[in-house]
Amino acid sequence: MANINISNYKNIIFKSSWELAYAKFLTRNKIRWKYEPKMFSLSNNKWYIPDFYLPDTNEYVEIKGWFSKEAEEKINAFR
Repeated sequence: MANINISNYKNIIFKSSWELAYAKFLTRNKIRWKYEPKMFSLSNNKWYIPDFYLPDTNEYVEIKGWFSKEAEEKINAFR
């Protein structure tokens, strides 16, 4: 089982310190965001949940410190 660091900020549980730092950056810069608001069904019969959605620019953001092969495949299928 992977070692996952869980952090709480604004009553949201983040799976990594990278995600937490990004949420704080967005908040400091007054950028509206939502954390994992939507799950997408991919063409390869897998599911993908982007980390952040920025409603003002209609963008999804994925925070990764390192891409595993599986994560890279999911991102490519989502694109």
